[in-house]
Amino acid sequence: MTGFHWQMNRAGLALLVLVLGGAIADAQSDRVFPKEGRTLTGAISKVSAKGITIETGGREVEVPATEIKMVNFGTESREITTARRAISEERLNNALQILESIDSGQLDPPALALDVDYLTAYCMVKMALSGERGTLGQATGVLTDFLEKGGESYHYTNAVELLGDLLLARGVYDQAEAQYQRLVSTPWPDVQQIGRLKVGRMQELQGKYSEALKNYQAVQQVESTTAESRQSKLEAQVGQARCQAFGGDFESGIATLNQMIVEESSTNGRLFGQIYNALGNCYVAAKQPKQAINAFLHTDLLFYQDPEQHAEALYRLGELFNSMSKFEESAEAREKLKSRYGTSPWAKK
Repeated sequence: MTGFHWQMNRAGLALLVLVLGGAIADAQSDRVFPKEGRTLTGAISKVSAKGITIETGGREVEVPATEIKMVNFGTESREITTARRAISEERLNNALQILESIDSGQLDPPALALDVDYLTAYCMVKMALSGERGTLGQATGVLTDFLEKGGESYHYTNAVELLGDLLLARGVYDQAEAQYQRLVSTPWPDVQQIGRLKVGRMQELQGKYSEALKNYQAVQQVESTTAESRQSKLEAQVGQARCQAFGGDFESGIATLNQMIVEESSTNGRLFGQIYNALGNCYVAAKQPKQAINAFLHTDLLFYQDPEQHAEALYRLGELFNSMSKFEESAEAREKLKSRYGTSPWAKK
Protein backbone atom coordinates (compact mmCIF):
# COMPACT_ATOMS: atom_id res chain seq x y z
CA MET A 1 0.00 0.00 0.00
CA THR A 2 1.49 3.35 -0.97
CA GLY A 3 1.90 6.12 1.59
CA PHE A 4 -0.73 8.13 -0.27
CA HIS A 5 -3.30 5.36 -0.05
CA TRP A 6 -2.44 4.71 3.60
CA GLN A 7 -2.96 8.36 4.41
CA MET A 8 -6.26 8.33 2.56
CA ASN A 9 -7.40 5.21 4.40
CA ARG A 10 -6.39 6.72 7.72
CA ALA A 11 -8.32 9.87 6.91
CA GLY A 12 -11.37 7.80 5.95
CA LEU A 13 -11.08 5.75 9.13
CA ALA A 14 -10.81 8.88 11.24
CA LEU A 15 -13.89 10.32 9.53
CA LEU A 16 -15.79 7.07 10.12
CA VAL A 17 -14.83 7.07 13.81
CA LEU A 18 -15.89 10.70 14.08
CA VAL A 19 -19.26 10.02 12.44
CA LEU A 20 -19.94 6.89 14.48
CA GLY A 21 -18.83 8.60 17.67
CA GLY A 22 -21.14 11.51 16.95
CA ALA A 23 -24.04 9.18 16.19
CA ILE A 24 -23.53 7.26 19.44
CA ALA A 25 -23.25 10.46 21.46
CA ASP A 26 -26.34 11.85 19.74
CA ALA A 27 -28.29 8.64 20.44
CA GLN A 28 -27.44 8.95 24.14
CA SER A 29 -28.40 12.62 24.31
CA ASP A 30 -31.65 13.80 25.88
CA ARG A 31 -34.09 15.71 23.70
CA VAL A 32 -36.79 18.19 24.69
CA PHE A 33 -39.37 19.02 22.03
CA PRO A 34 -41.06 22.35 22.83
CA LYS A 35 -44.54 23.08 21.49
CA GLU A 36 -42.95 25.91 19.53
CA GLY A 37 -39.35 26.36 18.39
CA ARG A 38 -36.47 24.00 17.74
CA THR A 39 -35.70 20.73 19.48
CA LEU A 40 -33.22 21.05 22.35
CA THR A 41 -30.55 18.32 22.44
CA GLY A 42 -28.15 17.82 25.34
CA ALA A 43 -28.24 16.60 28.93
CA ILE A 44 -31.27 17.10 31.16
CA SER A 45 -29.99 18.41 34.49
CA LYS A 46 -33.26 19.01 36.35
CA VAL A 47 -36.86 17.85 36.17
CA SER A 48 -39.69 19.20 38.34
CA ALA A 49 -43.42 19.91 38.21
CA LYS A 50 -42.50 23.34 36.85
CA GLY A 51 -40.56 22.02 33.87
CA ILE A 52 -37.21 20.76 32.61
CA THR A 53 -33.71 22.25 32.55
CA ILE A 54 -31.46 20.96 29.77
CA GLU A 55 -27.79 21.75 29.16
CA THR A 56 -27.39 22.41 25.45
CA GLY A 57 -24.86 24.34 23.41
CA GLY A 58 -22.85 25.27 26.49
CA ARG A 59 -25.79 26.83 28.35
CA GLU A 60 -28.73 25.83 30.51
CA VAL A 61 -32.23 26.26 29.07
CA GLU A 62 -35.33 26.09 31.24
CA VAL A 63 -38.47 24.84 29.48
CA PRO A 64 -41.74 25.34 31.43
CA ALA A 65 -43.93 22.25 31.76
CA THR A 66 -46.72 23.94 29.81
CA GLU A 67 -44.43 24.46 26.80
CA ILE A 68 -43.18 20.85 26.54
CA LYS A 69 -44.60 18.79 23.69
CA MET A 70 -42.52 15.66 24.25
CA VAL A 71 -39.24 14.46 25.80
CA ASN A 72 -36.88 11.68 24.73
CA PHE A 73 -34.38 10.52 27.34
CA GLY A 74 -31.08 9.28 25.95
CA THR A 75 -31.30 6.11 28.03
CA GLU A 76 -34.80 5.12 26.95
CA SER A 77 -35.44 2.00 24.91
CA ARG A 78 -36.79 1.87 21.40
CA GLU A 79 -40.06 0.49 22.84
CA ILE A 80 -40.61 3.61 24.96
CA THR A 81 -39.92 5.89 21.99
CA THR A 82 -42.36 3.85 19.90
CA ALA A 83 -45.01 4.18 22.62
CA ARG A 84 -44.54 7.96 22.69
CA ARG A 85 -45.03 8.11 18.93
CA ALA A 86 -48.17 5.97 19.16
CA ILE A 87 -49.63 8.33 21.78
CA SER A 88 -48.87 11.37 19.61
CA GLU A 89 -50.80 9.62 16.82
CA GLU A 90 -53.65 8.77 19.25
CA ARG A 91 -53.05 5.03 18.94
CA LEU A 92 -53.53 4.61 22.67
CA ASN A 93 -54.27 0.89 22.66
CA ASN A 94 -51.00 0.16 20.83
CA ALA A 95 -49.08 2.43 23.19
CA LEU A 96 -50.59 0.84 26.29
CA GLN A 97 -49.70 -2.67 25.14
CA ILE A 98 -46.06 -1.59 24.89
CA LEU A 99 -46.01 0.36 28.16
CA GLU A 100 -47.56 -2.46 30.17
CA SER A 101 -44.66 -4.72 29.15
CA ILE A 102 -42.10 -2.32 30.67
CA ASP A 103 -41.00 -2.48 34.32
CA SER A 104 -40.59 1.21 35.16
CA GLY A 105 -38.86 0.29 38.43
CA GLN A 106 -35.82 -0.82 36.42
CA LEU A 107 -35.51 2.44 34.48
CA ASP A 108 -32.93 5.17 34.96
CA PRO A 109 -33.03 8.12 35.46
CA PRO A 110 -36.02 8.33 37.86
CA ALA A 111 -37.59 10.98 35.60
CA LEU A 112 -37.80 8.39 32.81
CA ALA A 113 -39.52 5.92 35.15
CA LEU A 114 -42.08 8.60 36.09
CA ASP A 115 -42.55 9.36 32.39
CA VAL A 116 -43.49 5.74 31.68
CA ASP A 117 -45.80 5.64 34.70
CA TYR A 118 -47.57 8.82 33.57
CA LEU A 119 -47.92 7.70 29.95
CA THR A 120 -49.40 4.40 31.13
CA ALA A 121 -51.89 6.24 33.36
CA TYR A 122 -52.71 8.71 30.56
CA CYS A 123 -53.60 5.90 28.14
CA MET A 124 -55.71 4.12 30.74
CA VAL A 125 -57.59 7.31 31.67
CA LYS A 126 -58.33 8.37 28.09
CA MET A 127 -59.46 4.88 27.08
CA ALA A 128 -61.64 4.49 30.19
CA LEU A 129 -63.24 7.90 29.58
CA SER A 130 -64.05 6.97 25.97
CA GLY A 131 -65.33 3.53 26.99
CA GLU A 132 -62.74 1.81 24.78
CA ARG A 133 -61.01 -0.19 27.52
CA GLY A 134 -60.95 -0.57 31.29
CA THR A 135 -63.03 1.08 33.99
CA LEU A 136 -63.02 4.54 35.51
CA GLY A 137 -62.16 2.99 38.87
CA GLN A 138 -59.09 1.20 37.52
CA ALA A 139 -57.88 4.34 35.76
CA THR A 140 -58.40 6.39 38.93
CA GLY A 141 -56.28 3.95 40.92
CA VAL A 142 -53.36 4.04 38.48
CA LEU A 143 -53.48 7.83 38.18
CA THR A 144 -53.66 8.29 41.97
CA ASP A 145 -50.57 6.08 42.35
CA PHE A 146 -48.71 8.31 39.90
CA LEU A 147 -49.73 11.49 41.72
CA GLU A 148 -48.48 10.10 45.03
CA LYS A 149 -44.96 9.62 43.67
CA GLY A 150 -44.86 12.01 40.73
CA GLY A 151 -44.57 15.36 42.47
CA GLU A 152 -41.33 16.09 40.60
CA SER A 153 -42.65 15.09 37.18
CA TYR A 154 -43.27 17.73 34.53
CA HIS A 155 -46.52 15.82 33.89
CA TYR A 156 -47.81 16.49 37.40
CA THR A 157 -50.20 19.35 36.55
CA ASN A 158 -51.61 17.40 33.60
CA ALA A 159 -52.20 14.45 35.93
CA VAL A 160 -54.13 16.67 38.36
CA GLU A 161 -56.40 17.79 35.53
CA LEU A 162 -56.89 14.18 34.39
CA LEU A 163 -57.92 13.18 37.91
CA GLY A 164 -60.50 15.97 37.90
CA ASP A 165 -61.80 14.68 34.55
CA LEU A 166 -62.13 11.16 35.97
CA LEU A 167 -64.00 12.41 39.03
CA LEU A 168 -66.28 14.45 36.76
CA ALA A 169 -67.02 11.35 34.67
CA ARG A 170 -67.85 9.47 37.86
CA GLY A 171 -70.27 12.24 38.88
CA VAL A 172 -68.29 13.27 41.98
CA TYR A 173 -68.51 16.98 41.22
CA ASP A 174 -67.28 18.37 44.54
CA GLN A 175 -64.12 16.25 44.44
CA ALA A 176 -63.55 17.12 40.79
CA GLU A 177 -63.90 20.80 41.68
CA ALA A 178 -61.19 20.42 44.35
CA GLN A 179 -58.75 19.06 41.75
CA TYR A 180 -59.54 21.81 39.27
CA GLN A 181 -59.01 24.42 42.00
CA ARG A 182 -55.40 23.21 42.16
CA LEU A 183 -54.96 24.28 38.53
CA VAL A 184 -56.03 27.80 39.47
CA SER A 185 -53.07 27.93 41.89
CA THR A 186 -50.44 27.21 39.22
CA PRO A 187 -48.14 29.99 37.92
CA TRP A 188 -49.34 29.72 34.29
CA PRO A 189 -52.23 31.95 33.08
CA ASP A 190 -53.44 29.45 30.46
CA VAL A 191 -53.61 26.67 33.08
CA GLN A 192 -55.34 29.02 35.53
CA GLN A 193 -57.94 29.68 32.83
CA ILE A 194 -58.57 25.98 32.32
CA GLY A 195 -58.86 25.57 36.09
CA ARG A 196 -61.41 28.35 36.43
CA LEU A 197 -63.33 27.10 33.40
CA LYS A 198 -63.62 23.62 34.87
CA VAL A 199 -64.36 24.87 38.39
CA GLY A 200 -67.16 26.93 36.88
CA ARG A 201 -68.55 23.86 35.14
CA MET A 202 -68.51 21.86 38.39
CA GLN A 203 -70.29 24.67 40.23
CA GLU A 204 -72.82 24.87 37.41
CA LEU A 205 -73.52 21.14 37.63
CA GLN A 206 -74.12 21.59 41.35
CA GLY A 207 -76.61 24.41 40.69
CA LYS A 208 -74.27 27.16 41.94
CA TYR A 209 -74.94 29.42 38.98
CA SER A 210 -73.82 32.75 40.48
CA GLU A 211 -70.49 31.23 41.57
CA ALA A 212 -70.04 29.57 38.18
CA LEU A 213 -70.66 32.88 36.41
CA LYS A 214 -67.89 34.55 38.40
CA ASN A 215 -65.40 31.90 37.29
CA TYR A 216 -66.53 32.09 33.67
CA GLN A 217 -66.11 35.86 33.77
CA ALA A 218 -62.62 35.47 35.28
CA VAL A 219 -61.65 33.23 32.35
CA GLN A 220 -62.70 35.97 29.92
CA GLN A 221 -60.59 38.59 31.71
CA VAL A 222 -57.22 36.82 31.40
CA GLU A 223 -54.95 38.71 29.00
CA SER A 224 -53.52 36.02 26.78
CA THR A 225 -53.54 35.60 23.01
CA THR A 226 -52.63 31.90 22.74
CA ALA A 227 -54.91 29.47 20.90
CA GLU A 228 -55.49 27.60 24.16
CA SER A 229 -56.55 30.80 25.92
CA ARG A 230 -58.99 31.75 23.16
CA GLN A 231 -60.54 28.28 23.32
CA SER A 232 -61.01 28.63 27.07
CA LYS A 233 -62.68 32.02 26.61
CA LEU A 234 -65.08 30.63 24.02
CA GLU A 235 -66.00 27.70 26.24
CA ALA A 236 -66.52 30.11 29.15
CA GLN A 237 -68.90 32.08 26.94
CA VAL A 238 -70.91 28.89 26.40
CA GLY A 239 -70.96 28.35 30.17
CA GLN A 240 -72.20 31.88 30.77
CA ALA A 241 -75.05 31.34 28.30
CA ARG A 242 -76.08 28.14 30.11
CA CYS A 243 -76.05 29.90 33.47
CA GLN A 244 -78.17 32.72 32.07
CA ALA A 245 -80.78 30.27 30.80
CA PHE A 246 -80.79 28.11 33.93
CA GLY A 247 -81.18 31.28 35.95
CA GLY A 248 -84.40 32.02 34.05
CA ASP A 249 -83.18 34.28 31.23
CA PHE A 250 -83.75 31.78 28.41
CA GLU A 251 -83.82 34.31 25.59
CA SER A 252 -80.40 35.80 26.41
CA GLY A 253 -78.75 32.40 26.72
CA ILE A 254 -80.23 31.12 23.46
CA ALA A 255 -79.38 34.35 21.62
CA THR A 256 -75.73 34.19 22.76
CA LEU A 257 -75.35 30.59 21.58
CA ASN A 258 -76.98 31.22 18.21
CA GLN A 259 -74.69 34.19 17.69
CA MET A 260 -71.67 31.98 18.41
CA ILE A 261 -72.87 29.48 15.81
CA VAL A 262 -72.88 32.26 13.21
CA GLU A 263 -69.58 33.87 14.22
CA GLU A 264 -67.32 30.93 15.11
CA SER A 265 -65.82 28.27 12.85
CA SER A 266 -67.63 24.94 12.81
CA THR A 267 -64.25 23.23 12.29
CA ASN A 268 -63.86 23.63 16.06
CA GLY A 269 -65.80 20.44 16.74
CA ARG A 270 -65.16 20.44 20.47
CA LEU A 271 -66.58 23.96 20.84
CA PHE A 272 -69.60 23.30 18.62
CA GLY A 273 -70.47 20.13 20.52
CA GLN A 274 -70.61 22.26 23.66
CA ILE A 275 -72.59 25.02 21.94
CA TYR A 276 -75.28 22.69 20.61
CA ASN A 277 -75.54 20.77 23.89
CA ALA A 278 -75.88 24.06 25.75
CA LEU A 279 -78.49 25.22 23.24
CA GLY A 280 -80.40 21.97 23.69
CA ASN A 281 -80.36 22.35 27.47
CA CYS A 282 -81.51 25.96 27.18
CA TYR A 283 -84.47 24.86 25.03
CA VAL A 284 -85.29 22.11 27.56
CA ALA A 285 -85.33 24.72 30.32
CA ALA A 286 -87.54 26.92 28.12
CA LYS A 287 -89.90 23.94 27.51
CA GLN A 288 -89.26 23.82 23.77
CA PRO A 289 -88.57 20.09 23.20
CA LYS A 290 -88.58 20.10 19.38
CA GLN A 291 -85.89 22.79 19.24
CA ALA A 292 -83.96 20.92 21.95
CA ILE A 293 -83.99 17.70 19.90
CA ASN A 294 -82.74 19.57 16.85
CA ALA A 295 -79.83 21.00 18.85
CA PHE A 296 -78.80 17.66 20.38
CA LEU A 297 -79.02 15.98 16.96
CA HIS A 298 -76.39 18.43 15.72
CA THR A 299 -74.01 17.10 18.36
CA ASP A 300 -74.91 13.49 17.66
CA LEU A 301 -74.58 13.68 13.88
CA LEU A 302 -71.98 16.41 13.30
CA PHE A 303 -70.01 17.31 16.43
CA TYR A 304 -69.54 14.01 18.24
CA GLN A 305 -65.74 14.19 18.63
CA ASP A 306 -65.82 14.86 22.40
CA PRO A 307 -67.06 11.68 24.17
CA GLU A 308 -68.48 13.62 27.14
CA GLN A 309 -70.53 15.93 24.91
CA HIS A 310 -71.70 13.12 22.64
CA ALA A 311 -72.73 10.94 25.59
CA GLU A 312 -74.77 13.78 27.07
CA ALA A 313 -76.46 14.48 23.73
CA LEU A 314 -77.49 10.83 23.37
CA TYR A 315 -78.85 10.75 26.91
CA ARG A 316 -80.88 13.93 26.35
CA LEU A 317 -82.22 12.61 23.04
CA GLY A 318 -83.35 9.41 24.73
CA GLU A 319 -85.23 11.41 27.36
CA LEU A 320 -86.75 13.89 24.91
CA PHE A 321 -87.89 11.31 22.38
CA ASN A 322 -89.45 9.28 25.19
CA SER A 323 -91.36 12.33 26.49
CA MET A 324 -92.79 12.84 23.01
CA SER A 325 -93.80 9.14 22.71
CA LYS A 326 -91.19 8.51 20.02
CA PHE A 327 -90.17 5.26 21.65
CA GLU A 328 -88.23 3.78 18.73
CA GLU A 329 -86.01 6.87 18.42
CA SER A 330 -85.58 6.92 22.20
CA ALA A 331 -84.47 3.28 22.26
CA GLU A 332 -81.99 3.89 19.42
CA ALA A 333 -80.39 6.83 21.25
CA ARG A 334 -80.11 4.87 24.50
CA GLU A 335 -78.64 1.82 22.78
CA LYS A 336 -76.08 4.00 21.02
CA LEU A 337 -75.17 5.59 24.35
CA LYS A 338 -74.67 2.25 26.11
CA SER A 339 -72.72 0.66 23.27
CA ARG A 340 -70.31 3.57 22.79
CA TYR A 341 -70.03 5.05 26.28
CA GLY A 342 -70.94 2.24 28.62
CA THR A 343 -68.68 3.56 31.40
CA SER A 344 -70.06 7.10 31.18
CA PRO A 345 -72.26 8.39 34.01
CA TRP A 346 -74.76 9.38 31.31
CA ALA A 347 -75.15 5.68 30.42
CA LYS A 348 -75.82 4.84 34.07
CA LYS A 349 -78.54 7.42 34.63
